[in-house]
Amino acid sequence: LGDCIRISDHGVRNIVDGPSGPQIRELNLTNCLRVGDTTLFRIAQRCQSLAYVSFCYSEFVTDAGVELLGNMQALRSLDLSGCAVGDAGLASLGNNPNFRNISLSECNQITDVGIQKMCSRLLLLETLDISYCVNVTDYATKFLAFSCRELVRLNIAGCTQLTDTSVSYISGGCHYLSHLNMSNITNMTDKALRFLRRGCKSYRD
Repeated sequence: LGDCIRISDHGVRNIVDGPSGPQIRELNLTNCLRVGDTTLFRIAQRCQSLAYVSFCYSEFVTDAGVELLGNMQALRSLDLSGCAVGDAGLASLGNNPNFRNISLSECNQITDVGIQKMCSRLLLLETLDISYCVNVTDYATKFLAFSCRELVRLNIAGCTQLTDTSVSYISGGCHYLSHLNMSNITNMTDKALRFLRRGCKSYRD
């Protein structure tokens, strides 16, 4: 259903409430601009086998809906890029320790508090995208790096408040990291690359 911009909560409900609803494992609602928290409510009720879901740029998805997703223990991968999600929503995602991949790119309401609460409980997370979350600082990456030690891919591009200190934390805690996107962060210097080379032996340029 990705890019079906005229699909609404009512349309998705017809699928979710159908006989195959409990067996749905993947659902792509990227750019379904009319989909919101009502859909998340029905998904949380009906789709307990769901392993992957994307609400990327669904602007009516908020913390109220995201809080329900944290209780879906089968869910492994979640994309909330560009959604109106804040710290309360992130904290609720920590209720599901089975998450492996989460994308929160351009979620501008997110702060260090939300990152801390989420990451402190997602110890098995392998991929995280917080690119262009402009309120995130070095304080957040400290908790991220020393909680999510299994991270393999991390995207912090455009997080303009981050400095070399963040990369120091990441290289100190995320030894399995092979991909790190830190483009468009003007505070980064050569020191950040030295930290990476020293701490992340699997890192690829």
